[in-house]
Amino acid sequence: MMELDVRHLPCPGPVLELRRALEAGEAELLLHVADELARSNVSRFAASRGARAEAEAAPQGGFVVRVWAGEGGWASRGRPSVDDGRGPIPGSKDE
Repeated sequence: MMELDVRHLPCPGPVLELRRALEAGEAELLLHVADELARSNVSRFAASRGARAEAEAAPQGGFVVRVWAGEGGWASRGRPSVDDGRGPIPGSKDE
């Protein structure tokens, strides 16, 4: 499990770090976020990518958000291929 302390990052920094980790194939993450806004943004982003997120208040302040990409989650789906009916990926060599 990857653990990230993103309390020092203003929004959208925590979401961008979560995105990078999911794109790298991380299936389970623990994020330490500074406030309710970051907790909400990270949780909503995870859900939008098919991942599950659970948050709880941290004793030292802020929140701890656990994210699971899971089976069928964004990390396990990978990038779409050109054969999925959606055409080439923008910026890819097939574009």
